[in-house]
Amino acid sequence: MNEKKSSLVHRSVQTASGLISYTEQGTGPVALFVHGVLLNGYLWRHQLEDLSDFRRCIAVDLLAHGDTEIAPDQDVSVTANAKMLKEFLDALHIGQVDLVGNDSGGGIAQIFAALYPERVRSLTLTDCDTHDNWPPEAFKPFLAMAACAGRWKQCCPIRASIARRKLSDRRTNIRSS
Repeated sequence: MNEKKSSLVHRSVQTASGLISYTEQGTGPVALFVHGVLLNGYLWRHQLEDLSDFRRCIAVDLLAHGDTEIAPDQDVSVTANAKMLKEFLDALHIGQVDLVGNDSGGGIAQIFAALYPERVRSLTLTDCDTHDNWPPEAFKPFLAMAACAGRWKQCCPIRASIARRKLSDRRTNIRSS
């Protein structure tokens, strides 16, 4: 009994939030997988393969991640991503999902579930941001840099100076070891 599994398929769909990229595999009730910041849907490739026998598994690329295309001045906040998920499901004519979120994608999943509870059949969160850890402390400097839209040397000169010093210290430590 050697059944052939369905293949992982890469697609995109147009929404009001942009051209949203995603991968999917399998058939059945939809399980939607949401990755965290600085990642993409590829994170979920093993889960898609393992669950595709009994779920239509979809791993979406969030706004400004993976192959998803957005406008240069577009809002890419966690709330904007939660709203994009609704637009994405609407574009694919999907009513309800088993929603799975990891890292900041778990935070986005929570916002989605709060805004659109009728769209969530079940919610699974793995190692994710929560209301009292949003954003995680270690991530705050990155958010400050991102808020400067790539002009972080001009926008945050003190942090740029500290970062250069830490990088220089690391290079010195590597050379001396």
